[in-house]
Amino acid sequence: MKLCEYQRKEWKFHHFTRTAMRKFHYEYKKLSLMRQLVYHIGNLIYLPAHQLQSAKHQVIWDTFTSFHNALQSEQYKSSFQHQTLILALKQRFWSHKYEENKVDQPFSTETTMLYELLAIHHLLEELQRIHHLKERYNLNNSPVSLSS
Repeated sequence: MKLCEYQRKEWKFHHFTRTAMRKFHYEYKKLSLMRQLVYHIGNLIYLPAHQLQSAKHQVIWDTFTSFHNALQSEQYKSSFQHQTLILALKQRFWSHKYEENKVDQPFSTETTMLYELLAIHHLLEELQRIHHLKERYNLNNSPVSLSS
């Protein structure tokens, strides 16, 4: 992120093209999303996973696999099965949240995990959206240069 700030400051002194600016903004946004992704994964690491070993929680484990597959894809595409899993997660999240609100207890481990998984899903959707913008503007994977 610090290097991105230096790049922006350097633009005050050099000419740049619209393509170079788009490349920079694409990479900056992608970096920012990846940083948020790491934050949410870090939150998941500290949750007690031993509470999620039952078959009842298979959808959570399947979602981890689906995230892995989407992150391995260059376009961050998710499958139809992934969308089905996310729908199931959303339904479970809202039902757990509703039940917890009725008894005024703090969020359970499962509700917290569902929230983090849905946040990761949102970030993957955003990564996919900016990838489409990259393709739309025909930005290749070459590094950002000021004079191109």
